[in-house]
Amino acid sequence: MATQTTPFQGTKFYIGKGVEAEKSITACEITPNAKITVANSGYKKGDLLRITGLGSLDGYYPVKEVQTNDIIFADEVN
Repeated sequence: MATQTTPFQGTKFYIGKGVEAEKSITACEITPNAKITVANSGYKKGDLLRITGLGSLDGYYPVKEVQTNDIIFADEVN
């Protein structure tokens, strides 16, 4: 059986390892950098967050940085 490899330059993917309890978003910003505010989140760089309840913003988002209660999403989100 022949195999074919298709190159995907610049492709990024994220792997999750489970689902935690839901946490409330107290603020949301789209620009200049996409970020949410969650009190005592416990999240860290590299986590993948699932957001629901924000309409067209619902989806999965990779965490780029955490500053106290602010969670900044990866550049691909902007």
